[in-house]
Amino acid sequence: MRYGLPALLLVLPAFGPAAAQEPSATADEAAQVAAACGGELYPDDVAKMSKAAVSAKLACFTRESAKKMNATLPKQIDETTRLESVSPQGTQLTYHYRVSFALADLKPGAFDAFKPSVAAKVCNAADMKAVIGMGGSYRYEWIDKNGAAIGSLLVSSCPSS
Repeated sequence: MRYGLPALLLVLPAFGPAAAQEPSATADEAAQVAAACGGELYPDDVAKMSKAAVSAKLACFTRESAKKMNATLPKQIDETTRLESVSPQGTQLTYHYRVSFALADLKPGAFDAFKPSVAAKVCNAADMKAVIGMGGSYRYEWIDKNGAAIGSLLVSSCPSS
């Protein structure tokens, strides 16, 4: 299956009960992002391009996708989690989440135990894995209801299948 960017970057990943309800990009949104960046990019195209050209194109898609996504945020993901915003930094897209509880209420080790399941969901999503394979990455940052940092996770590689 061929996954074209930027449709891949416009997917809002959710990791709670509401995950199945999260919308993906419409064809029109993806076409607008692609047009802003000079057209689609497919994984098999990457081999024909310089690393700098792929990185520049992916960075454009990341930037333009963040603009589109932020126009619809904040968005409640589940009972305790709200996606506040996304931010681009080069080929990395960062998702900023706020939870409805205080950091002090989080059980010791709970956050560290949660991170592998998030990384697995990213790597099990064929579209997100394709972005990573082209040099992109995803960062997730969580803060509590008071703005205190809970932690973050960077997914920049996936195990080979």
